[in-house]
Amino acid sequence: MSGQLKVLLVSSEVVPFAKTGGLADVAGALPKVLRELGHDVRVFLPYYRMTKKNKIKVEKTPLVPNINVLIGKE
Repeated sequence: MSGQLKVLLVSSEVVPFAKTGGLADVAGALPKVLRELGHDVRVFLPYYRMTKKNKIKVEKTPLVPNINVLIGKE
């Protein structure tokens, strides 16, 4: 395989933004490795309250609209 890949990584948790288990470690490390290999990587995850509370810098992209997800409602 040659050339640059455009990768969108979607995860419910990513270190350092949100972590409850091992998924966050992988989802946080993988984009860094892919960037080192020369690929264009973007990470998409929910905007949790703790992200806002901890004043973590986030960037909105015009390519992805706001998506509201209702949890526990019918």
